Amino acid sequence: MNFIKTFLAGLLAVVVGTFLVFFLWIFILLGIAGSMEKSVAVHPESILKIDFSEVLTDAPSSDPLAGLDLMTLQTQRQLPLLKALRALEAARDDDRIKGIYLRMNGTGGVTGSAILEELREALVEFKQSGKFIVAYNETYSQGGYYLASVADKIYMQFGVLQGVARQARCQSRGFPPHGLQIQERRRTLYL
Repeated sequence: MNFIKTFLAGLLAVVVGTFLVFFLWIFILLGIAGSMEKSVAVHPESILKIDFSEVLTDAPSSDPLAGLDLMTLQTQRQLPLLKALRALEAARDDDRIKGIYLRMNGTGGVTGSAILEELREALVEFKQSGKFIVAYNETYSQGGYYLASVADKIYMQFGVLQGVARQARCQSRGFPPHGLQIQERRRTLYL
């Protein structure tokens, strides 16, 4: 009788363990499948949003921990430059995409002048196809403004333009000869 109890307990443990391992593998495979890139459906009259919160790198990293911040244990996504250039080229040739919205996100994720130059050239080629480019950021770094200078319109928050001094008296005379105009909006702080 003792042998049968031990045998049935062992058999039950094997069956339950097998089911647990099976379901664990199912969850692991679903997690891997969910983390893979998904295809994006492009609808007519779409606008391509390029968000520079991801770090643009000149080559894909082979280090699996390259984007991991060890202090916060959060990952920062990295986008290879070649992939971004191919997306711009595909958007230029796709009639369903009408323009680009550049979201610079603070300092942006573009590091290095070579990456800036290649990305800007791709944006110029996109613009030559007759489609628009609009850029927005709270404040622009030098590299961010260099990229945004390709855009048809550049938007930023009021009062954060650095490096340009202006006075209300000179505003109407100084900017129009250079093709610039100021559209000022009032902003108040809400406490």
